[in-house]
Amino acid sequence: DQGKYKAAVSDFSTAIELAPEAPLPYANRGGALFHVYDEQRDPQLLTNARIDCLNAVRLDPNVDLAYYNLGEIWKRDALRSDAYNFQTTKWLQAADAYREASEVAPNMQLFSLKRSLALFEGGAVSEAQQVLSSLVRKYPAYAEGNNALAAILASCNQPYEAQRVLARVSRYEKEEEEDAVSAPMRYADSHEWPPRIAQAFKELCARQGVGVVPL
Repeated sequence: DQGKYKAAVSDFSTAIELAPEAPLPYANRGGALFHVYDEQRDPQLLTNARIDCLNAVRLDPNVDLAYYNLGEIWKRDALRSDAYNFQTTKWLQAADAYREASEVAPNMQLFSLKRSLALFEGGAVSEAQQVLSSLVRKYPAYAEGNNALAAILASCNQPYEAQRVLARVSRYEKEEEEDAVSAPMRYADSHEWPPRIAQAFKELCARQGVGVVPL
C-alpha cells in the first residue's frame, strides 16, 4: 500500500523534526522511502533513503534496522543497474550492509540470509555458500535458508548435496516444501529473492528426484 508508506514518510519526517538526534526515525523513514520507490521508480528516493540510513548509523552505530535498510536500498540499486560491473559492486555493497546488520543482531536469521543472497548475486558464490551453511547449522529447521543453500549447491554442480538439503527441509516443513518445489518461481517471488538465486532454485526443482533423497 503506497499510500501507507507515503504517510509513514511524512510521520517520520515529523518525528525527525521533533527529535533530530534520534536515530530510529531516520532508519524508519529510509525504509518507507525505498518502499515508495518500489512504486514510483524514482532513483532520487533511493538516494534520500540511503542518506537517512547513514544518518541513523552516524547517530547510533548499533541500529540494525538502518544497516538492513541500506542493504535493501543497495539491492534495489543493483536491480535497476544496466552495466554488469555496476550490478556486481552494488550487490556486494548490499551484502556488506546486511553483514553489518547481522553483526549488530546476530540472531536475526533474515540478515544472514539476505547477505548470502546478495553475495551470490554479486558473484561471491563460495562466501555465500559458507554464510548459508553456517546459518542452517545453527538453525537446521530454517526452510528458506535451506532452500537457498540447496540452490547454491546445485549451481556449483553439487546436485546430490542440494537434494539432501531439500530432503532435510521436508522433514521439518513438508507441506511448505512441497509447495516451494512445485512452484519455485512463485516461492522465490514471495520471498523477494533476486533473479540469479531464483533461477538456480527453479533449475534445481526441475530436476528429476529433487527432494526425495533419504537422509
